Amino acid sequence: MKKFFALLLIASMLIINCNAAVVEVNIGGIKVNSIKDGESRTILLEEVPFVNESGRTMVPVRAISESFGAGVSWDGEKQEVKIVNGDKTILLYIDSNKALLDGKEIMLDSVPVIKGGRTFVPLRFIGESFGYNINYVATTKQIIIDDTDIVLKSDNAKLSFAEIEALYNIYYQVDYKAAMAKGMSEEEFNITALYRALQTGLAMVMFMDAAPGATLGEEDFELIRENIKSDSAYFALPLEGISALMHEKLYYSNGGPALSFIANSEAVREIYEKNYVRAKHILVDDEDTAKEVLEKISAGEDFDALIAEYGKDPGMERNKDGYVFTYDQMIKPFEEASFALSEGEISEPVLGTYGYHIIKKEALPEMPESIAYTIAEEILAEILENAKEPELLIPAEELLEMLG
Repeated sequence: MKKFFALLLIASMLIINCNAAVVEVNIGGIKVNSIKDGESRTILLEEVPFVNESGRTMVPVRAISESFGAGVSWDGEKQEVKIVNGDKTILLYIDSNKALLDGKEIMLDSVPVIKGGRTFVPLRFIGESFGYNINYVATTKQIIIDDTDIVLKSDNAKLSFAEIEALYNIYYQVDYKAAMAKGMSEEEFNITALYRALQTGLAMVMFMDAAPGATLGEEDFELIRENIKSDSAYFALPLEGISALMHEKLYYSNGGPALSFIANSEAVREIYEKNYVRAKHILVDDEDTAKEVLEKISAGEDFDALIAEYGKDPGMERNKDGYVFTYDQMIKPFEEASFALSEGEISEPVLGTYGYHIIKKEALPEMPESIAYTIAEEILAEILENAKEPELLIPAEELLEMLG
């Protein structure tokens, strides 16, 4: 599985469908790049997109709207911005949180502003009002907007046609020569490439759906940046932003971000506290010695000192703070006695495979990372096993025609 996803990361030539519009906005940058009707275009901005105090991305309305073919007009007297896209109309007002979408009043959490003589509007509101798909690329601090149909959808995640096409073209780049050398026809290869793209997309959506709050870490970003840089040496990248976006989502589909998210969740901590125990023990050969040790404990002698004096388990030397374990990891008598004790309580002699145990239950330590990830793997596997398969909203035959 890891080799499978590593293969996907080596190529990112993205060819956007001629009927699609895909726009990338660089936060803090002067460029807006787009592909519409098969043509690439770059707009240089006089004022750059920025993130306001509410955490919303503000963009110059004319540059973004016109990248999608929307019309923009300005009424200085009313301080009104009018955006028309197909049969939808948005009216926004400078420094006002009131907007009109097809005549219906909407309250904004960020108001349009004028900066450097340019009108800036909240990107997400505009995008969602027109039904655009919006993705933030943390690696490159870009926002990718496309107006293509949704292909795969679950409760918490989705992939648009632009993203599926990007995956398709990755496979096309990677596999084409080998497929032709094997005598595969163009038609067979196209079907195979689409199938692989959909399978990868399915994995992406399922993992993102399993942990909708998951985020990539800085180490992940560094690896993604290295892959993008490496890819650029071999492939032309019409839109770096969507390339970076697909790299990020490929990282999700190997489970790393989902595992990390679940491992740090309250659910994992609750499982740890309920199903794990820490115990020290003194292992001796016979019952008489066990009783002798118990008498010394009753007389107030130190438990750790008695481990050193009597204990026959060499593992206690390596685990001086005690064993941390869950069910089915120790012999049954030791496990049952450990879980039955209260914190700080010491057991009567317990007969096991190797002799008699005198057990002391200790407080659980902070959850080790290794245990957190072990629990998270079990939770994630169960989520994925019981998950409803994402919907395929466009039949494969139709997708093939759209890709053709």
